[in-house]
Amino acid sequence: MADTFRMPVIDERVDVLLAHFSPVSAAEFRRVVKPGGVVLVGCPAEDYLFAFKELLYDSPAQHEPTAALAEEDGFAGL
Repeated sequence: MADTFRMPVIDERVDVLLAHFSPVSAAEFRRVVKPGGVVLVGCPAEDYLFAFKELLYDSPAQHEPTAALAEEDGFAGL
């Protein structure tokens, strides 16, 4: 079984890793990305699907984006 926490990739072989709307594992990303490689993480903004949530819920909540990976050792946010 493979996912972002158990990637079937040899250590330090990835030049660019793109994760879009998926969970992130700093340790796994650090393992597979080459030194000097790039990690791009796409995540939803505050209003992601908000119009849809308004139709479904009495009190819809906005999404709370995080920069969790940028706070990890070895990663830098933009």
